[in-house]
Amino acid sequence: MKYRYLTYEEFEVVEDDFSNYLYDCGLSPYEWRLLQDNYSEQAWSMLGEYSDQVFDRLVKDVKYLEFRTDKHLKAIECHKDHMVSIGVEIPESSKLDLTDIGTLLDLDRVDDHAYKCFEFIVSYHKDRDHQIFDMIEEGCYVVDSSVFNKLKILRNSYQN
Repeated sequence: MKYRYLTYEEFEVVEDDFSNYLYDCGLSPYEWRLLQDNYSEQAWSMLGEYSDQVFDRLVKDVKYLEFRTDKHLKAIECHKDHMVSIGVEIPESSKLDLTDIGTLLDLDRVDDHAYKCFEFIVSYHKDRDHQIFDMIEEGCYVVDSSVFNKLKILRNSYQN
């Protein structure tokens, strides 16, 4: 298995797609139930194969990831052979909370610029797909380019 089995909650989201997968494998819903009821090795194998297919489709389309805590925000642009990570850290004493989506707009209005912006390029430690999968498992969210672009403008404006 390349990644992990889908959870029950994840499986519920892709249930119709799984029915198509079973059809492509030549199994009827009745035959699938028989395999499941017997806890067969074939059923586990098929679940593993299908889970890998779902995660492969997910990570191949990822262009941007985001990770937030109340005082730390990092946006990651995922390229073929490297990632560009741009982020901002604010002091613990700050009243700003970076988990609030609107806070990013407030950073432009902070007069003391007590926050730190950073940008760096990182090569993948593993292959791209596995590293992106691991980052999602560790709490990153798949997002669009908006936060990355906003942080890039912020970084270029203040270069701190």
